[in-house]
Amino acid sequence: MRRWFDLTPYTDPVLRQRALATYTVAVLVMLVMLPVTATIIIAAAGAGQITGTFILRTVLSILAGYGGGPLAIWLTRTARQRVAALVLFVVYGFVSVVVLFAAGRPIDGVGVLAIMFAMSLVTLAALLADARLTGLAVFVAFTELVIFGLRVRVPLDAASPWPTLLPFVLVTLGGLLIHTGGVFLLARGTNDAVQRANAQVARRFNLNEASAAVIRELQPRMSMDTLHEQIVSLVKRYFPDLTAIQVWMLDADLRTASRVASTVAAAAEPAQVNIGSVNPVGRVLAVGSPLTQFQEDGARLLLPLHSGVDAVGVLELRGVRAEQFDTSSQAVYADFAAQLSIRLENARLLAQTEANLVENRRLYEEARTSLREIEQLNQRLTGMAWSEYLREQNRAVGYTYDFKQSRLSGSADWTDTMESAAKGSTARLTALPDGSLASFPLVVRGQVIGAMEFELEGKPRPAQIAALQRVMDQMALIVDNTRLLEDTQQLARRAAMVAEISERMQGATSIDATLASVAQGLASVLNASRVAIRIGVVPEAELEP
Repeated sequence: MRRWFDLTPYTDPVLRQRALATYTVAVLVMLVMLPVTATIIIAAAGAGQITGTFILRTVLSILAGYGGGPLAIWLTRTARQRVAALVLFVVYGFVSVVVLFAAGRPIDGVGVLAIMFAMSLVTLAALLADARLTGLAVFVAFTELVIFGLRVRVPLDAASPWPTLLPFVLVTLGGLLIHTGGVFLLARGTNDAVQRANAQVARRFNLNEASAAVIRELQPRMSMDTLHEQIVSLVKRYFPDLTAIQVWMLDADLRTASRVASTVAAAAEPAQVNIGSVNPVGRVLAVGSPLTQFQEDGARLLLPLHSGVDAVGVLELRGVRAEQFDTSSQAVYADFAAQLSIRLENARLLAQTEANLVENRRLYEEARTSLREIEQLNQRLTGMAWSEYLREQNRAVGYTYDFKQSRLSGSADWTDTMESAAKGSTARLTALPDGSLASFPLVVRGQVIGAMEFELEGKPRPAQIAALQRVMDQMALIVDNTRLLEDTQQLARRAAMVAEISERMQGATSIDATLASVAQGLASVLNASRVAIRIGVVPEAELEP
């Protein structure tokens, strides 16, 4: 029956059993009805009981049986088993009533057998449709049996009633036995289906518990190699009925996969496979779908591990029994593989993030070191530039403004507070008898280029100190920009001087004229009081030994 009729719409074992029984009852009546009907017709013809009413009832019974059977089979195939059983209940009830009133008198064994067979099918159909219909079916069967019994007539001229009653009693007992046996077999099959269903539920529950325990104990903050080994160890602990566990991961070239963790000896099987090869691991990685293999030494289930929509690995499980990887268990293992995929992807992203953080921290330290070196270089260059500038000035650059006496002086001496502010690169505030003394360093790119001091009446507020410090910073930038402008102008003058001297030299027509032009030009530019130029080779006598 399982080969001939489709049971795939019924995933629950109990429903599958009920569907199988519905198919059986529907087919049984079609196989048995024709010979039983033919036997009844022959018996009726021998007794001279063929009438128009008898033929009509017989035709209606055949039409009902051969119409209701295929309809019930079609309904069962379309996942409507209960409706199919109701159809059989109505059809067989109708047939049993027709058979009841079609039989003549005296009732013989054939008629009793026919009605008992019909009543058995009615009860079975009721059980398959709804348990609440069983009581109605039993009542109908008992009523029909009583009617049959009342219709039994012992001939008046018979020496003993037993030749008439004995076939009725024996066939009735046989029919009851058949009826009871059918109900028992159906109940037993249903009970077995319930037990199998309970066993599957218990197994799925245990598998779900084991899967949850593995996922719960996985530690994502570790290297990927260690994580793969931990997966195999935990699966081996929580799935003790598995004989082997292996984890395969896609290589960087995306053409091969390597075994990264396993309970199988390393030399027993190849450690690397090609994607899309005949090897099951390569096939699973190529198509991204689970693969189940049943072999003589056990079963094998290969589950893809995904990163997004792409398969990046395979979880391989092996067992000794085929039922370990039945449809129900495969669904649990598939969910487990999906959760493992998420954990592996999270661990990969976490490791990548940590690696990026380390790299960013390294780049940040390098950038900060480079920035410090640049700042130090700018500071040294600024200091050298200002030292060169002050040396060229050949004087101390400073001014003193006395607003009380309205006096301006072109110099300013270093005071203790100014030196302290310049050396410490921070403002200094000193209390005086009639006020206070505030000194601020002038800082450009980390280099102190001077200091400025204020004699104040009273003690300044912190906001005033902060404002003065901002002014000092701006002034230091402006002073440095002015120095840069002077340097630029000086370079321009030097360039003009070089151009002028070059022009004079190019206009000379002799060496004497050229030398005279250079001497005059450099003397005027350098403000020299004497210029000497000698062209020639130093005599050997004048060379130093």
